[in-house]
Amino acid sequence: MPLAGSVKDAADAMIDLVAESRAEGAFEDVMCYLGWWDCPRSGVALIGGKPHFFDCRFSEELDDYPDLYQVWPCPARGTGRRARSLARVGSVARSA
Repeated sequence: MPLAGSVKDAADAMIDLVAESRAEGAFEDVMCYLGWWDCPRSGVALIGGKPHFFDCRFSEELDDYPDLYQVWPCPARGTGRRARSLARVGSVARSA
């Protein structure tokens, strides 16, 4: 039973963190995931209603993923097509 309580506590803490981040405007919808390890590591997400690429690469120095992500705007032209293409590439890579 203690395990269930700790899992529930962790889930509640995560829900609170996400709610707090959404209130601050940090979180928006992810359009597609390109990499996933414990959580999304790369893909395309909306920030301020505009698509941005995000990436968090594994750090050999930390022997883990850092807490910070690189984020940059998607080019305005063809973003939807690029995101769909990247999503297909990501799904093919994950199925291999």
